[in-house]
Amino acid sequence: MKMFKKAAVTIILMCMILGGTGWEHRVLAKQEIQKTPDSDNVFLSDPKYGGTSKGQWKGDRIYLGSYEQDGNTGNGKEAVCWRVLKVLGNKVLLLSEYALDVKPYHEKNENVTWQDSDIRQWLNEDFLYEVFGNPEDQLVDRVCATKLKNKKNVRYGTYAGETTRDKIFLLSWEETFKEEYGFTRRCRTRSGGVTFSYGGVSDSRVCYPTCYAALKNPLITRDPEVRRNNKKNLSVEGLGSIYWILRTPGSKENYITYVSRWGRTTYNFDSPVDHLESCIRPALWMDLSGLDITKISTDTYCIKEDMPYTKAEQAKDYKKLIIHALGSETRVSAVKGSRSTKNGFLRNPVWGGNKRGEWEGDRVLFGRYRNEDILWRVLSTDHNRIILMSEYGIERMAYSTRKKVNTWEKSNARNWLNTSFYNIAFHEGEKSVILLNDTINKANPLYGTDNGGNTKDYVWLLSWEDCMREDYGFTRSEGRGPAESMTRVCYPTSYRPEFKRIFGKNDVNGNPIVICKEQAVSWWLREAGFDAYHTLNINRYGDALRHEQPECTSAYYVRPVIVLDANKIRLESKDGRYPKICPR
Repeated sequence: MKMFKKAAVTIILMCMILGGTGWEHRVLAKQEIQKTPDSDNVFLSDPKYGGTSKGQWKGDRIYLGSYEQDGNTGNGKEAVCWRVLKVLGNKVLLLSEYALDVKPYHEKNENVTWQDSDIRQWLNEDFLYEVFGNPEDQLVDRVCATKLKNKKNVRYGTYAGETTRDKIFLLSWEETFKEEYGFTRRCRTRSGGVTFSYGGVSDSRVCYPTCYAALKNPLITRDPEVRRNNKKNLSVEGLGSIYWILRTPGSKENYITYVSRWGRTTYNFDSPVDHLESCIRPALWMDLSGLDITKISTDTYCIKEDMPYTKAEQAKDYKKLIIHALGSETRVSAVKGSRSTKNGFLRNPVWGGNKRGEWEGDRVLFGRYRNEDILWRVLSTDHNRIILMSEYGIERMAYSTRKKVNTWEKSNARNWLNTSFYNIAFHEGEKSVILLNDTINKANPLYGTDNGGNTKDYVWLLSWEDCMREDYGFTRSEGRGPAESMTRVCYPTSYRPEFKRIFGKNDVNGNPIVICKEQAVSWWLREAGFDAYHTLNINRYGDALRHEQPECTSAYYVRPVIVLDANKIRLESKDGRYPKICPR
């Protein structure tokens, strides 16, 4: 009986080896792809099974194709670095080392599968030819059309669509914790009566953006003190990291799964398909037979027929660039320039807020209202223009006084700001340095509600997009709109909050929301809500999502925005805390 069992086990193992099952990477030595018979033994091989003891991915990397990455379009595209996830004969499965772009999975928030998604079309058309050239070029025809079985979400059973054939694709939920690809092993959990696997916190799945992708404002971990521990209790910091989306559906067909900034394949969080902060990490199978593989350094290669040796050798380490930018300047804009500004005395705010989740930047006094100097935040000092937004809610008022369709152009708020407020708050000398602004009035980003034509304004209100701009010092969101954040919390001019308490929620970077709940106020944006009779606003906790209000509501405040000509002003020191802007 023992001999029979031993023989049976031997036969099963042989079948696994010969049949090429998932066990082959535990039983066989590493698969290798030979360059050429006279290649000096340069080869590619499978990554370290399950990652290193510290949970990091370890394996070969290869430069193939080119794509804009350093954020400077004037110097051409840069060589793309890929991780070698698997070797099968002359074919290799590749995953981009960095997040190469920022795009929504699907442009419209609707039920959609991978088969019909906008990102699938973009990857297999525009991206494919942008990276590997036209059909007549050397590499593009070597990208293999791959049969993809699109499995339902194992936690929620969400339909994933039919089997597809793709040259470029996104990884699935299950692939992100395949040990044969070099990722750390799966975790198991039980929820809602269902037991399923997922990928826990792991450096092997942490991803960083290129400078080009970072400048498109994805959700980036900016606080070096925000970290998570993996199953071995090893810290995964994730400073500068982003989340990257997968092709497996989320809890509903209009949601998608993703890998978090700390390398966790989520099961209890997912992302709307039209999320504007979605980072793209493409994958593909490529046939490398007969190509001249050149070794650049340890475990790093390039293809001689694809690019000069020096082009791959000079490729940038975008992880280091992003982390350095965040560590030294606390904001990604340091990738492309210094924090100091042209006017020499005012600076741009801290990118995305400070480590405590607060808006941090220069504040100035300019103009007077209700017998008090107006305090302004400096949102931007670029191109000899200084954009200011009032620190406090100036006045409580209705966006429109009539129950009918009122765009920003026809709103009561716009009329009051550009007539009564403008004439009361500023004397003629101050008016001479205020520039007329070209105000772009876009449709509501979620519902498509028309917001009227563009306008020219001396005074205006922020838009939905403006109040998430990290270069203005605001935090962004993990959802489709501004989430709770102290960078957007507002108080009225009549109150200077001294006592604050924790509200019970955290912002997207894990900072507790600390406000004076009784005194914080909601303030208007200039965009229409889910219909033409409602207008967007920021609530007292700094959140704009699902808070559209009727235009005739009078319980909300206005925070005026103006732009000054930096060449026509000077700063005057005062005994108080803030300098005053005066015309030259």
